Amino acid sequence: MDFTITTDAKKTIKSINGDDFYLFGYKEIDFLNQEVEKFFSKERGVSTLFSIAEEAQLKERGYLKSLPRNFLSKDKHIVPIDLGVEINPLQGGLKTDLVFTIHRERKNNKNEVLLRLQNNALEKLATGKPLKEIFDTLTKGAEGEVNCAKASIFILDNTGTRLIDGSSPSFSEEVRNAFNGMIIGPLEGSCGSAVYNKELVISEDISTDPRWEKFADFALANGLHASSSSPIMGAGDKVLGSFALTFSQSKAPTDFELEIIKTSARIAALAIEKNRSEENLKMYAKELQQNNEELKNFTFVASHDLKEPLRKINLFVDQLLENNLDQKKRDKFIERIGKASIRMYCLTDDLYSWASIGRMETNFISEDLNEILQEVIDDLEGSIQETGAKIKIGDLPTLEIEKTKIHQLFQNLLSNAMKFHREGISPEIQITSRCTGDGYCEIDIQDNGIGIAAKYYKKIFEPFSRLNNKNDYTGSGIGLAICEKIIRRHKGEIAVDSDLKIGAKFTLRLPSQQPVDG
Repeated sequence: MDFTITTDAKKTIKSINGDDFYLFGYKEIDFLNQEVEKFFSKERGVSTLFSIAEEAQLKERGYLKSLPRNFLSKDKHIVPIDLGVEINPLQGGLKTDLVFTIHRERKNNKNEVLLRLQNNALEKLATGKPLKEIFDTLTKGAEGEVNCAKASIFILDNTGTRLIDGSSPSFSEEVRNAFNGMIIGPLEGSCGSAVYNKELVISEDISTDPRWEKFADFALANGLHASSSSPIMGAGDKVLGSFALTFSQSKAPTDFELEIIKTSARIAALAIEKNRSEENLKMYAKELQQNNEELKNFTFVASHDLKEPLRKINLFVDQLLENNLDQKKRDKFIERIGKASIRMYCLTDDLYSWASIGRMETNFISEDLNEILQEVIDDLEGSIQETGAKIKIGDLPTLEIEKTKIHQLFQNLLSNAMKFHREGISPEIQITSRCTGDGYCEIDIQDNGIGIAAKYYKKIFEPFSRLNNKNDYTGSGIGLAICEKIIRRHKGEIAVDSDLKIGAKFTLRLPSQQPVDG
């Protein structure tokens, strides 16, 4: 790393060029108008900057190329550096500026440097530090060993299509925001291309590299002229992200710089996979807890709902066994037994549908939701005609889904919208969608029905949950529980917003592509 300090002839600092001084703990304002000697340690109280006839008139005006000195960090630690000094004559030659180049000295060989970088990150990994802290250790460590370079780590998002900023401490907020969420592809800069091709990408000159064509003007305007990026590869040849060094001048990376990139990428891979393993364990524990809660609630509710038709059947059978019943009463009891049997059948069938979701292998394929919804409307043609429903459908996206389950989801929601309509008012259902730019799409299903009170927003997704009298509205009360489980299976979310005077709106949030398993 290096930066330059420009002083007047009296060695008072006028300006700073480069920003690597922050690695010593300083801000630019700490230097301006200060005596440059303040930032160097003294030997026996005597200044180490020049004298002896100002270092023999700066080596007879050939200037000082490499002068070992001790630089002081802001917390007063001594840092060995190589100091370069040049003279910058001003107009008329009456005064001169001095230009000091601060270059950190490497006392260790390359293997020791790589080992130190590796050990610093692995220590944080072993002690369970947050992923961001491990990434920052890698990027800042690399920047401390490479001149005029900025390091960055990007990780692949859950959809496997975009790169998310993991650590880029030296980039400006503008640059960080511009590259966060970049798409992977063969012409998507160094990082997007490295991840797409699963190989090291070296861009010696961003201004002429075709992989940077879309971003070149922005990159050059922000001082980015060359970039080398390695994919971060996990187990099973799975790409996880990228590690890159970006330079302030056009150049090819040295062998040492390439080793830093590759070493950092390997450690980043270990950190990501460890983090994902821990996240998976937390997710499985949460799912197990959720399943246990579902089972507990289900056992209580199902036992009541399933016993109810059986009690009726037993009651009417007992009535039929009486010898003094006339035929009319017998026929009535037989009819009631038949209805109870049908309800029992529907309950067990719905129960099987709910319980089977997530237990069978799901085959996710890209499907056009417009086509699926049209199939649902065809299936519901009888109910649509009976209720006089009007259904308006906007342009829906193509998503990676399990077709039969999403068909069931839409069928349940549309059936409910028609079933729970206001007396004397035909159902009106509007279906719209939007993609949110984060790899997800949202689908709204708005009706003009009886609505749902806010206090029941969570309860309606529980199995056998019924808010209305079963004599007024048929059904087992498990339809929305099935919808919620289908959405959860697709790594999505379902929410309801309702007004008892307007109707209900169900919002489905689904990923465009199913998340890549961690």
